[in-house]
Amino acid sequence: MLLVVETILVGKEHWTGDFWMHSAVITELIDHPIHPSHPIIRSEVTHAFYSPYALMVAMLAKVFAKDSIWALEVFALFNLLFFLFSFFSFCKVFFERRQNIIAAIGLALVLFFWGQDPPFWSGYFHIIVLNAVLPYPSTFAFSLALFAIALYISNRIRNFTFKSALIILLTSVVILTHTNTGIFLIIVLTLVNYSLKEMSLFKTVLYSGCMLFCSVALCLLWPYYNLIELVTGDIDDFNDQSYVLYERLAQQYWPSLLAVPIMIYKKGDKIIRFLSVGVFLMLGIVFSAYFAKFYGLSRLLFGVMFFSDLIIAYGITLFFNKESTMLKRYYTGLVFFAMVLCLFINRVYLRQVFRNLKNEKQIDYCKKLDFIKEIVPPGETILSDVGTNNMIPTYGARVLATFYPVYWIQDIKSRRESVAVFFDPEKPNSLRLKALLNYKPEYILIDRSKFNFEESTEMWLRSISANTQKRGSMELIKVNYNLFE
Repeated sequence: MLLVVETILVGKEHWTGDFWMHSAVITELIDHPIHPSHPIIRSEVTHAFYSPYALMVAMLAKVFAKDSIWALEVFALFNLLFFLFSFFSFCKVFFERRQNIIAAIGLALVLFFWGQDPPFWSGYFHIIVLNAVLPYPSTFAFSLALFAIALYISNRIRNFTFKSALIILLTSVVILTHTNTGIFLIIVLTLVNYSLKEMSLFKTVLYSGCMLFCSVALCLLWPYYNLIELVTGDIDDFNDQSYVLYERLAQQYWPSLLAVPIMIYKKGDKIIRFLSVGVFLMLGIVFSAYFAKFYGLSRLLFGVMFFSDLIIAYGITLFFNKESTMLKRYYTGLVFFAMVLCLFINRVYLRQVFRNLKNEKQIDYCKKLDFIKEIVPPGETILSDVGTNNMIPTYGARVLATFYPVYWIQDIKSRRESVAVFFDPEKPNSLRLKALLNYKPEYILIDRSKFNFEESTEMWLRSISANTQKRGSMELIKVNYNLFE
C-alpha cells in the first residue's frame, strides 16, 4: 500500500523545499562531474551536497541523457524500496523473534506515531513528509545506515576483517552523504560492539574508535569537499535554521514517552537495554548541542523517535502470550489510543496527503522556467524572488541568493537582504539599483503572476533593460550595465 501511494505521489512531480537544491547539484554534476563549481551561486567555492549519492544520481541522468528532475524521481522510488528493504533487514537480524510483526508495527509507528505538526525536514520519515524527502540524500543515507547495521550484526560475512572494511567504507559514504545520519550510525555501531558483540568497554572504545578514524580518513580523500571544513567551518547559516527543531519538543515528540514503561518494565531485556541506551545517548548529544549552540545536531531527534518506536513495537509483541496480564493489555490499548490521537491531531495534513493522490500531474510550476536554458548562458546570474530562486539553478543559471542553508558563502545574509529589498514594492529604486551594482546579476526574472510594481518602478526596469523576453507569466530582463558607467 505504501509503495503504491508513494509511487503515485512521486509521479505527480510537485516538488518543494530542498528538492531544488539537490536538483541544482545534480545539474552541475551532469555538466561538470570532475570539477563542479558552486551549483547555486556564482562562486568557485564548493558545495557540501556534492556527495557520493549526488554523483550516483548525476551519473544515472548522464547515462540516460535525462535531466536532474527525472533522475531524482527515479532515485525517489529506489530510496523507498531501499528504505523498506533495509528496515526489514535490520529488524530481521536485530530482533530474535516475531521480526515481521515488530517490523510492521515499527513501520506504522515511524510513519504515523507523531505529535502535532511533526517536523517537515529532511531526515524525518513520517507519512506527511515522506514523499517530499524520498529523493533526498538523507533518505538514502539512513537506508544505507540501517543496511550497514544489519550487515554488521548478521553472520552472513564471516571474515571479520573484510566485514569491518566494508562497514568502514559504508560508514564513510553515509557521513559524506548526510553527516548527522553518520553520527547516528557510529552511535549504533558502537552499541553493537559493546552490547551485542559483548566487547569489553576498553575494546569497544578502541575498536569503535579505529572504525571511526578509518571512516573519517576515507572521507578526507573525497575530492569534492573537505569534511573537516564542513564540521568546523562557518556553518552559522545551517546552524541558525536548525534551531527550529528544538521548538515544540513536547508537542511533536510526546508519543515517544510511551517507550518509557517498556524501558522500565523490561529493563533486563538485552534488546530493550540496547535501544534505551541508544535513546539516552542521542538525547545527551542533542541537548549538549543545544547548550553549546550547535543546533545542527538536532536532527538526531529522529533517531530518538526511531528507537522509541522500536521499543514500543517490541514491547507490544512481548505481550502476545497466554500469560498476558490486564496491565499489559492496558498498555497495548494505550498505544492504540495514542495512535488514534496522533491521526486525529494531524488529520489536516493526512487528508492533504491522500487528496494529493487525486490531483492532476503538476509540472507547470517548474516547466515555465525551461526557457532559461535557451536564453541564459550556463553559470550567469539571475536576480529573482525567493521562491523562483530555488528552481532557477536546475536550469543551469545561478541566483543571487537562496533561502535554504548554503555553506562557505560568507555574504549570504547580505545577498538575501538584497533580494528582499529588490522585490519589496515599498522600497525605492535607489536601493534596487544598489543591489544590482553590488552583485552585478546579468538578468532579472520577474514572475508577473506574483509581482507587479508601481509605474515608476516599471519605467525604471524598462530603462535599464538591454533586452526583455516574456514566457507566460515570466519576464526575463537583460540588464544593461553600460548605463551606469
